[in-house]
Amino acid sequence: MKFFFYALSLTALLGGSAAHAQITPEKVYTGEGEMIRLSTGDYKYQMTVRNSAAVITRVMVYNLNHSVYKQLNVPVIGTTHEAQGVQYVSDALFDTNPATLEYLVDYGTTQQGLMRKSIILSETGSQLAVFDSTNYYMTVYNTPAGTKLVSNIQVYNSATNSITRQYSRVYGLPGRLALRAATPVLPDAAGAYPNPAQSTVALPYVVPANTTGTLQVFDASGRLAASYQVDGHVDHLALSTRDLRPGVYVYRVATTAGTTAGRRFAIE
Repeated sequence: MKFFFYALSLTALLGGSAAHAQITPEKVYTGEGEMIRLSTGDYKYQMTVRNSAAVITRVMVYNLNHSVYKQLNVPVIGTTHEAQGVQYVSDALFDTNPATLEYLVDYGTTQQGLMRKSIILSETGSQLAVFDSTNYYMTVYNTPAGTKLVSNIQVYNSATNSITRQYSRVYGLPGRLALRAATPVLPDAAGAYPNPAQSTVALPYVVPANTTGTLQVFDASGRLAASYQVDGHVDHLALSTRDLRPGVYVYRVATTAGTTAGRRFAIE
């Protein structure tokens, strides 16, 4: 009897017939997954693999047929830093050789008072660039003046646990960033602009007078990425994208009167 009710419910969810289902399980991977696009236009699955201590050890890149394309090893650089993030896996962004993949690894610090660092690595194991005193994440932009990498830096005083200096460094890159498959133009963005966004995105909302609310931003997996208190004095939130990964996001506003429907926007 329980099986009958389960099958009936599943059939209803699929529009009256289980034969109409279009969602097909294909593969289960180990690691944090996303889709990347190479300069050739080819799409690949990128899987970032961590060990039991949550430290990144390698990045697996797969073809769309789920065969292995390449394995990118993430090196250990000492006892004071550990790999915490991988960005911009690309074949023609950090150098001019399309035969190899390059990638940017963020190394967080395990000791108070030390700064993070980021390293651009080639699949051959060579280091193309080392950036000291960086913050997670670094951002890449395609501009009319060439491709730029921007590193926002905050210098902390470990004694007072406060920021003593904040500045940015800009670097020119030899290639261009291939737009990711996960950042399409979304026609149902409900007013978010620009969309897709690069450095800043405006998130319109309406909050009744003399009322406060909470604007929450969620990533594609449903994880809370940011939260802000808002009120009726302005009609939008200017959100900096520097601490958000490229991808699709949803935001909504909750007040005592209720919660708005989720509105989508993209960051590239």
